[in-house]
Amino acid sequence: MNIVIAILVFSVLIVIHELGHFIAARRCGILVEEFSIGMGPKLFGFRPKGGETLYTLRLLPIGGSCRMLGEDVAPDKAEASQQSAAAAPERSFSSKPVSKRIVVIAAGIVMNLLLAFVAAFVVYSANRFNVPKVDSLIPGYPAEAAGLMPGDRITKVNGKSVGVAEDVSRLINEKPGDAARLTLNRDGETVELTVTPMFDEASGRYLVGFNIGYVLGMFTEAAEGEEDAERASFLDTAKMGFNFCVSSVKNIFGFLGQLITRKMDASQVSGPIGIINLMGDVYNESVATNNPWTVLSNILMLVAGLSVNLAVFNFLPIPALDGGRIVFLIIEAVRGKPVNPEKEGMIHFAGMVLLMILMVFVAYNDILKII
Repeated sequence: MNIVIAILVFSVLIVIHELGHFIAARRCGILVEEFSIGMGPKLFGFRPKGGETLYTLRLLPIGGSCRMLGEDVAPDKAEASQQSAAAAPERSFSSKPVSKRIVVIAAGIVMNLLLAFVAAFVVYSANRFNVPKVDSLIPGYPAEAAGLMPGDRITKVNGKSVGVAEDVSRLINEKPGDAARLTLNRDGETVELTVTPMFDEASGRYLVGFNIGYVLGMFTEAAEGEEDAERASFLDTAKMGFNFCVSSVKNIFGFLGQLITRKMDASQVSGPIGIINLMGDVYNESVATNNPWTVLSNILMLVAGLSVNLAVFNFLPIPALDGGRIVFLIIEAVRGKPVNPEKEGMIHFAGMVLLMILMVFVAYNDILKII
């Protein structure tokens, strides 16, 4: 079951990504020669009557592709593509202005972020969810002594903006035990306090000493005693979905920064095998609740998180990725002429080889963690 869920999730993420390229290409007047779901040998395909694009389903249920006229193609199809481009040069990818080509390449990244937003919005709209707000204080802990009050909304920690509840504990614990500057919204006024976490022997963690607040989703049924609980509006829910995406992007770049500066071990990076294992854990824990909506909600949040990861990964300026291709387009815009296609192709190929080596290393780490 884990493999089936993983295949479905990965396929949705990549097909949505390719759909972004497809829609943008069509809007920019570029001929899309083929849009495929899956990889490998073609099982079947069809071209709508009067249509120009061939839609195909391929053997391996992973990923997909959007092949545009005049774009980089496999050597065995290069001649046919060149002939097509010669027949309709104004509709080829390479004939369009740099700005339109950047839009087409970036559209896949945007679609993954949009998918994450929609998935998070759906989950937030029908569940109780935590917000960066003080619900209650724990007597005898630093939060009480520092002057925090129930109802305070935490907007910043150590000068860094807080979007979702998870940001609060993450930012406070960046330097465990150190004093944290909290910026609060208290009845419309800005209040700044400093609180120093206290080490708790029972939990083995540094704690500030307050319970995080929550709100009811738009369609969440209030439980007994929650009749007066705050309920999120449509705009509140949309803002939470947006904040989830922003916070996730910040966390990923922060994680990458720690890897580069060696503040975090590379063994903590997870690849497809680790993600499949995580999906299995999430699914099994969700099923144990005997609540179908809990299962769907947890999978949707997993999809949202992975979709943001895929967007950020593709945005990196690495050859063979969308970010790397955008870099070459920016260089073309600055130089006034494109980089030699053969040289660019070699660089992208080298980037692909390095990525494959990286994937083998990550897969090896994933296997070590499992066994």
